[in-house]
Amino acid sequence: MADQVDAGVPDLAGASKQKLEEVMTSQSEHAKQFIDQNFDGMQTLIRNLRTSAFKGLTGFADNLAHRRQVYGSNEMPLARRRSLFHFLLYSMKDWILIVLVIGAIISLVLGLVYPESCKGVINGEVAWYEGVGILVMVVLMILISALSDYLRDADFRCQQKRVHMEERVTVIRDSGAVKDILKSELVVGDLCLLKAGSLVAADGVVVQSSDLVVDETLFSRSERHKSVVDPLVFAGTHVVKGTGKFIVLAVGASTQAMMQLRLGDPASPGIELQPAPAGPINNKGSQNLLEFKRHKEENATLEGKVNRVAVALGYIGIAVALITMIVIMVHFSVTNYYTNEKPAKPEDVNMYVRAFIMGMVVLVVSVPEGLPLAVTFALAFCTKMMYNKQSLVKHMDIIETMGNVSNIYCNKTGVLTEHRMRVDRMFIADQLLDGDPKVYKHKIPSELLDDLFKAISLNTSYSSQIQPAGRDHLPVQVGNKTDCSLLQLMLEMGETYQYWRDDHPEDRFVKVFAFTSERKSMTTVLEKEKDGFYVYTKGAAEILLPRCTSTITTDGKMRPFTDEDRERLRKEVMEEMHKQALKILVLACRSLSDSDKGLLEDEAKVLEDLTLMAVVGIEDPIREKVPEAIWKCDRAGIRVCMVSGDSIQTARAVAARVGILKPDEDILMYTGQEFNSYIRDPDGKVNTDRFNSMWPKLKVLARATARDKYTLVKHVMGSGVNRQGEMVAVTGAGVHDGPVLRKADVGFTMGVSGSDVAKDSADVVLLDDNFGSIVWAIKWGRNVYNTVVKFLMFQFTVTWSAFIVVVIGACVTGRSPLGATQLLWVNLIMDSLASLALTRDFPTDDLLRHQPYGRHKALIGRTLIRNVVGHVIFQLVVMFVLIFKAHEWLDIKDGFQTDTICQPSQHSSLVFTTFVFMQVFNEINSRSVHGRNMFKGIHRNIVFICIWIAQVSIQVLIVEVFTRAFNTKGMDAEQWLWCIFLGLSELIWAQVIYTFPKTWLPLFLRCGVTGHPKGRHINWIRSTSRVDQKDSGPAAAFKLNVADHPPPPATPTGVMPITPEDEHWRGPTAADERL
Repeated sequence: MADQVDAGVPDLAGASKQKLEEVMTSQSEHAKQFIDQNFDGMQTLIRNLRTSAFKGLTGFADNLAHRRQVYGSNEMPLARRRSLFHFLLYSMKDWILIVLVIGAIISLVLGLVYPESCKGVINGEVAWYEGVGILVMVVLMILISALSDYLRDADFRCQQKRVHMEERVTVIRDSGAVKDILKSELVVGDLCLLKAGSLVAADGVVVQSSDLVVDETLFSRSERHKSVVDPLVFAGTHVVKGTGKFIVLAVGASTQAMMQLRLGDPASPGIELQPAPAGPINNKGSQNLLEFKRHKEENATLEGKVNRVAVALGYIGIAVALITMIVIMVHFSVTNYYTNEKPAKPEDVNMYVRAFIMGMVVLVVSVPEGLPLAVTFALAFCTKMMYNKQSLVKHMDIIETMGNVSNIYCNKTGVLTEHRMRVDRMFIADQLLDGDPKVYKHKIPSELLDDLFKAISLNTSYSSQIQPAGRDHLPVQVGNKTDCSLLQLMLEMGETYQYWRDDHPEDRFVKVFAFTSERKSMTTVLEKEKDGFYVYTKGAAEILLPRCTSTITTDGKMRPFTDEDRERLRKEVMEEMHKQALKILVLACRSLSDSDKGLLEDEAKVLEDLTLMAVVGIEDPIREKVPEAIWKCDRAGIRVCMVSGDSIQTARAVAARVGILKPDEDILMYTGQEFNSYIRDPDGKVNTDRFNSMWPKLKVLARATARDKYTLVKHVMGSGVNRQGEMVAVTGAGVHDGPVLRKADVGFTMGVSGSDVAKDSADVVLLDDNFGSIVWAIKWGRNVYNTVVKFLMFQFTVTWSAFIVVVIGACVTGRSPLGATQLLWVNLIMDSLASLALTRDFPTDDLLRHQPYGRHKALIGRTLIRNVVGHVIFQLVVMFVLIFKAHEWLDIKDGFQTDTICQPSQHSSLVFTTFVFMQVFNEINSRSVHGRNMFKGIHRNIVFICIWIAQVSIQVLIVEVFTRAFNTKGMDAEQWLWCIFLGLSELIWAQVIYTFPKTWLPLFLRCGVTGHPKGRHINWIRSTSRVDQKDSGPAAAFKLNVADHPPPPATPTGVMPITPEDEHWRGPTAADERL
């Protein structure tokens, strides 16, 4: 009856939501007693949930939908999505724009009350059109700003949805079928599988376990062994070792983790407030839950540098704005009251108001709100493109860090290799067999073959399966790939492993010593039909071969296995397997009598006097494009080091094949033991001098533990060998790789073979487990950095040209050559529109031809300064020549004389249009920072082309149609051709600039070597500065993640003690959860 499963809408009255929550809030050690008292035992609880401890739920849609209706969904609570109107209100909080609007209104009113007199003619329309023009431009800026924020918020939400779409959980449904489903699809009553490295996706009760240990430090408890006595598991915790199954009792907001979150953060959006029940959670544990899944702030180097540049520009802008106001006011006062000796008039206030407005406009232009906007758009675009290339970025700010990576420490299995294992050859019955298993199986004694089939079927994880061929027409390996290689060998020999498994279900196993990287073996103990026990084990050769005392001969008889046999096997068989980069696995067995039952808890005694069954060489083919990717890393100045749990011989062979090891190169290869012996002093502390002398040459670290990898990564990051500093990327997939993934500048994990803990700790998930995706990610990271530099180059040119023209023009003519509405249009071009246009370029392989920027590379380098200074000089020469001489060449009225500057003219329109066209054509120049071909790849950037055409078209309309609002006058064909020619000359001048070497500039001119973690200093300059936007992005779009899982706290006996250098390491020594 306990296995009753309803196919339709089940009656769940016997297991109410409140009762199930009471089960989870009971103390873990009292849970069994509570279940017995309230449900008459576990079987009744399972029956009331209408599920099965063996077959799971029947996944009909009405059954699952009814469970979600009764118990809730397992989706992450989302904050309400902000509307466009919300961002409009947010953008209107900008105090500079508010002051500008007030000034425009005052100017409009004063202009109507005291109309301006130009050459003795009263013109009341000037103030009206100019005031309305400023207001319209401010409204347009607010609309574009709000739309940009809205789109950015949408990008962040889409990114988080991609992350949640990759969160999956393994369940048993539909009469025992193993399925991978989305975490959000989990319902109460589901039967979930657990293994080492799994994150527990919901609260539940364990119904079957084998040496299952769960880390519950999230709830301020240590690792706990789960059994019938302590059966509760909680969402947010993770499995340290062992396997098991649990039935879900609470999901989503009803889990203890989410209740604790509400207890500590009652104002959390997206969650309905309820009293948090008493239970196993305490206040100390809530401190973990209330933390964001914040990325390593110190690694966001680009953000800090951008903030520093933005703050500097803000200060300079304030100074220029004040200078502009003072110059215009002083010039008017001196000219009007001192030189011309005119009396003061009420309409003179208009000039002072206009001077104030011009100062505010200059301040608007100076604040680089487009700079962080460009960074955000570039990151969002790169994140989307990388997802299309099978790289899931969990933290957008990590993209730029990827571009600065100088060292990659990667796993072998699943990263450099395909992680599709197969048995290439095997030594069995004193003979080495390879080729077609169907052929050579007849050379194996029948009794030994049966034992081999039984050992493979039962001493492998039951979650490991071979499923029908997939899209590549190859069998699909599900679960542990080493186990799958053995199961596939059975299938190739014509035997079915499921027959043996059905006859021996897991709950009938006497004892299982699950694989860990400390054991390097897996052992299963079965009860014989009559007396005694069978012991089947598999593992690393150095662990099991010394324990073998007998073997099977070709005629099926048992004989002693001597030291001579062991040495001959090593030299004649295993060394050749190592040369072929094969992973070596030993299979052995023994029989125990009933009198030996007391030994079953002692693994060492169980593994005595083993009989060698077989030694298999498992092939894991090199990924097709890995050697090319390694070559690209080498060309890009990125060191690649392989950290593997395999033997030094196998690791060396694979490293040589993929190109990590090169002929005649001075390199080092260590095992984990040799590595620690070399770098550590007798007291266990790392010797910095010895470490720094070693790591630049280290290419292979074999038989390494997770702690070895952590030590290596930590001390390379802090090394002073390179003046620019080291940026380290690391790959990890195992349950104990969490600490090193969090420690590294960039943590990569595997989407297919990675454990849940590794995926939770990593910054980037490689959905295809491919090393080539890391190279692709680095290229996109460099593209982001390059994009920011391109935008800075463009914005600096526009800003400084406009500043100098405005200030000098005001000094000479008393008014700015560029009007207020004209400058606002220029600001729109260089901020919002440019941030869209310049952030949509695709990366090229040229980005991989230079060395990494490093941690301390200046954002504003000599190349950028050379380009900006060159273009600014050119534009200033053109502008001032046009201002002072163009009217003579073109035989038009001088528009900048004291008595004519108050009127729109073709001369001033020519100057304004030429300035805009030079910026528009320089926008094309800005697509390339280092190269001469600025048109390369422009056909792929449709956004750039559309925005560029729109900018030119709008400028034509401004001059020819909206003349009064922008103080312009229509021009003839000759004048337009001059504007176009002078704009096009920017493209030619760029080629001249590239001929000047940047080395002519001194190093001290560089800026942005370091940066502020936050852009707080600019907030008082402009309240809506996007440098520190708090009202959009992932924090506003989504609720906090449930927990930032701390690493396991214990270190096993016999391992080197933790030293002060390893203070952040709290995990047991482990390398990888696969053999």
